[in-house]
Amino acid sequence: MNNHWIQGAFAVVIMFVSVNAQALDCEEKSPGLIQLGDDYYNLEQNIALTRQQKAGVTALFSALNHHLQGTAVVIDCVNNNGSFQQISQNQQLKATVNVDADGKVAIALNVYIPDQKNGFDEIIEYLNANTTYLLNELTDSKMQVVTKFRRVNSANLSSLHETVADIQVDNGVLNIRSTLYINGYFGQSRTFQLK
Repeated sequence: MNNHWIQGAFAVVIMFVSVNAQALDCEEKSPGLIQLGDDYYNLEQNIALTRQQKAGVTALFSALNHHLQGTAVVIDCVNNNGSFQQISQNQQLKATVNVDADGKVAIALNVYIPDQKNGFDEIIEYLNANTTYLLNELTDSKMQVVTKFRRVNSANLSSLHETVADIQVDNGVLNIRSTLYINGYFGQSRTFQLK
C-alpha cells in the first residue's frame, strides 16, 4: 500500500476534526487532497481488517436496536450557472443496521423528505472490500472511516468520491457525521441521528 496515502489519511483525522467543526464552503478542498496532492486520486488496495477490528466493529453496533428511526440534515453544494450554493434538506429516516462477518457495515435507509412529500431507499456501506477504505479510529463508542471509490456517469465520465464518516454510538443512539468530497472538493455533508 502506498505509504503516502496512509500518512495522508492519518493527517485527515486531525484536519477533519477542525474542518467538521465549522461549515464547509462548496469549493473547499478535501484534507486528503491538501495533504497528498496528485497522489490523492490513486486508489490503493485495502488492508484487511484484523480479527480484533472485526470484533470491535461488531461490538460497536451491537449496542443498537436492529431497527432505528431518526432524522438527518443534508447540505448539498449545487452549481447554479457557475456559482455554487448550499441547499439544506431535513429528512426523516427509518434504518436497519447489519454488520457481516467481515466487518462490513450496511445501513439500509428509508428516507422521507417532508418538504417534498416523497422519499427513497438507500444503502450506506462502510468497510466494504469493494471500495478503498481506511479505518482511522475504532473505540468502544466510535469509529472514523475514510472511503474512496470511482463513480462513472451516463456519459462514461469518472469522478472520485471520498467520504469521511465519523460514527458514534452512545446509549443506543447512532450519530453519523459524513462529509462527501467529489474529485477532492466538498460536495455534501450529512448528519444523522438514529435511535
